[in-house]
Amino acid sequence: IVGTTAAVFAGLFLISTVLGLMTRSAQNAATANYNASKGALGDLITLITSGLRDTKGIEIATVQKVLSLVDQTIQKVQAVNGGDPELSNIRAEMLYQGAKMFQKKQDLADAINAANESFAILSQVTGYEIRTSHPAAFAAVPAIRRWDLVLSIELLGDLLRQQKKYADARKRFVDAIEVNNLLVTEFPDNDNWAQGVSQLYTRVGDIDVMTSLVEAENDYQGSMTISARYFARKPNDESWQRELAGPYAKLSDVSQRKGDADGNVDSRKTSYSIALDYLGNSLCLRRQVAVSNLAKTEYTRDVSYTLDRVGVLHERLSYPVGTELAYFESLRIRRGLAASVSDNALYLGDVALSLSLIADHYLALGNLQSALAFYDAAADARDAIIK
Repeated sequence: IVGTTAAVFAGLFLISTVLGLMTRSAQNAATANYNASKGALGDLITLITSGLRDTKGIEIATVQKVLSLVDQTIQKVQAVNGGDPELSNIRAEMLYQGAKMFQKKQDLADAINAANESFAILSQVTGYEIRTSHPAAFAAVPAIRRWDLVLSIELLGDLLRQQKKYADARKRFVDAIEVNNLLVTEFPDNDNWAQGVSQLYTRVGDIDVMTSLVEAENDYQGSMTISARYFARKPNDESWQRELAGPYAKLSDVSQRKGDADGNVDSRKTSYSIALDYLGNSLCLRRQVAVSNLAKTEYTRDVSYTLDRVGVLHERLSYPVGTELAYFESLRIRRGLAASVSDNALYLGDVALSLSLIADHYLALGNLQSALAFYDAAADARDAIIK
């Protein structure tokens, strides 16, 4: 930590030097020198924010001081140069990254302040507030600046959601979808931006699911629509396999909730069957991703958790064989992961979870002897974590 902090402040020294050069260049109208220094400033700020973001245990006060000093010096150069829009973009990016850092460190107040400042700058630079009355002017703004705007609005929504201001958060996400959809229409080959739309629909759905399953289903279908379209173009692309697995799982959850709330036996069974179909598609995609990336154990772990959900749905459908098969496959995967790494506390916890689920399953079937054996095995797995 000390080494990283020292590196951060060494970077600040370089920034101060660059800013001094920029100020003199701006005053002397030495455009070439000024532009070169401006580019160096952007690169240095990226290094500084990356260093702070990746540092564990660094004090919040240090982050505040670093970002405050950088922000003050950028504003001084802006004052000299008369409001260079590129400097505004650099400042907006610095504030955005600062907000993400504060969010990561659970400093919500500073995160909100930085995010709001970043959004205010980008809103002015892009003409966001007058996009309805001047759509052509907004569309003429460089696409990368409009993408920065999408990320900024999305971050505001995330922070509002953390404050449990769900209606305000939802509005921000919907606003971000509007801008993002325009970008995807204009640049259909940009996968990152298309995935942004999918993920924003999921964010809206995660809010709506608390109050309306119908609305949530529509939101997740929005995510499904764009994910399926791009997956059809690139069926072997890992990022789209993972992206499409998400809405399938979300739609499964909605159908399961519908079934849980349904008093009619037949329609309840139909909802559970639909949920199982959705989840089967998600599981198929997650298996494909995991097999293609064996070194990324988190993908294999995703498969085990999806199998747990498959087991639950088979239980809802009164098909104990399906439940047992899903739970035991999940257990096999988790034991393999636990055996594959030395620092395996996380995976041992997963093993204990599988053993408990199997025990619960046998208990529900009235097989007390098997239930007790698996509860004992789960306790042993948890003891191994403590040791």
